[in-house]
Amino acid sequence: MIIDMHSHIIAPSAFARLKSEPRTYGASYEETENGPRFSFNDTMQMQAGLVTPDTWRSLTEMDLVKAHLPQIGADGAVLSTYISWHRYTLPMEFQLPLCRLINDGLAEWIKGEDAFRGMATLPLQDGAAAAAELRRTTGDGLIGAMLVTNTGDGRSLDADHLEPLWQAAEELDAPIFLHPSNVAGRDRMYGWALENLIGNPLDTTIAAASLILSGVMDRHPRLKVVLSHGGGYFPYGIGRLAHGYANNPATRKTAKQSPEAYLRSFYYDTIVYSPLALKYLIELVGPDRIMLGTDYPFNMEPPDAVRAIEALEVGKEESQRILGNAAELYGFV
Repeated sequence: MIIDMHSHIIAPSAFARLKSEPRTYGASYEETENGPRFSFNDTMQMQAGLVTPDTWRSLTEMDLVKAHLPQIGADGAVLSTYISWHRYTLPMEFQLPLCRLINDGLAEWIKGEDAFRGMATLPLQDGAAAAAELRRTTGDGLIGAMLVTNTGDGRSLDADHLEPLWQAAEELDAPIFLHPSNVAGRDRMYGWALENLIGNPLDTTIAAASLILSGVMDRHPRLKVVLSHGGGYFPYGIGRLAHGYANNPATRKTAKQSPEAYLRSFYYDTIVYSPLALKYLIELVGPDRIMLGTDYPFNMEPPDAVRAIEALEVGKEESQRILGNAAELYGFV
């Protein structure tokens, strides 16, 4: 089976509840002449201007989500809730009900749809609550979770309070997909869409390096962490990280091994926009650690994603492995 594991949606069942019960969720929803408008009572800084009316329909209408599969030549997709709905600076009295609303809506939306699996949204403000929500949502079509690459309040994913979540993910054998937003250095990335083009892969790199150097990956060697956008700059800057580990005591004070030893501890999607870059990634980590991703339904979706992988000069067995890896990881087979 060919599975797209990087595909975004918003289950529409949440809208009526947000409109009728804004005080329950710390969020509000209204329909305007320029399209739907959301507001959240928090301080997370999300990228603006990404959702056009057509994109909104593609996020929220199941017929369009289904139609995308034959358009790209895929058999199924793993759906994650649009990143701007992951609100880690909402007070927990709002965030936990919001996560449950999102997760229950997604589970219901894909119920009976064999072509889809879903990822949970978790409240990273509280690691124990995040672990509990991951346990609650495991099954019924939801497998693992998608997390933003930082906690929204200036901390990375190695923050001490998240230890219960990593423990639960390892125990449940639940894949954790890391997707950037609220990125580091965004104050200097004004104009030219640099927050997306440079900031997104940068924040993924920081997340991966933090999980390694803090010892999270050592404490939880069976974690299944998936890095978006081909791992950001992590695979391509591995030589610099390894040199730092060998020569800078601050870098090696916790991690048991040099960073390159952890390359195959992660999974990676294919969204790198360059056959040369993807071939390098395959050579570095192996085809068994790479999965098809599209970033549906945004304009950063690579054209002809499936055919581009099939056309790679890496051998048919390797390309088919990449296209089908997510089917095994996310329980399609």
